[in-house]
Formats: sequence, structure tokens, C-alpha cells
Amino acid sequence: MKSLWARYYEEFNGTEVIETEWGFIAFSYLEFAVFISEIYVVPEMRDGGLGNRLLEEVTELGRKAGKASLLSNVRIGTNVSAEAMKAHLAVGFIPISAEPDKILFRRMIEAAKESE
Repeated sequence: MKSLWARYYEEFNGTEVIETEWGFIAFSYLEFAVFISEIYVVPEMRDGGLGNRLLEEVTELGRKAGKASLLSNVRIGTNVSAEAMKAHLAVGFIPISAEPDKILFRRMIEAAKESE
């Protein structure tokens, strides 16, 4: 069962949330992409690949839904914006546009390989 916070976030932000005991990812489906609006891992569990697990789970959902890419943005000027940009680049996102207050990133979703 989802937490009250996840239920609230889904209802009022029009997103889906995957939660674990150590973090969550919030995302929504666009016409050709999956937009990741939030990803969070508790500080004591960071640097262990747990955020990547959440990201890969959403990537697989996007692949199954026929989406071509993942989109995410980083708000400029927050106390974690530099770390967030590094994290995006480290997992294969590339910047595709910038505004004064945010940078939009994209990572392509590879099509599932057909078994031989």
C-alpha cells in the first residue's frame, strides 16, 4: 500500500510514484516520453546504486509503454543543483535545453531487443 504522501503526490501532481523503504521516484507519461519529476534516496543509502534501480524500473515501464525517452530537469540555484546535474550526466542524460531557472535533460530509451 502506498503512503499517504505518495497518494497525495499522485492525486495533486498527476504523477505515478514508486516507493521503497529507502527512496522514491515520481514520474508521468507524456506523448513520447516519461517525465521524471522527483527522485529521492535517503542520505545514508546514497552512492549504492539505489537511485539507479528506481531509474531503471521507470525506464522499463517507459519501454513497455512505447516511450522513446526519459526527461527530467534540474532547477538552477538550489543547494543541490550541481549534484543533481552531475547525477543526471553520470547515468546517461544529456542537456537538451536551458531556461534561466532550469535545465532539461533527456536520456533515450533503447527498444527491447528481440530474442534470437
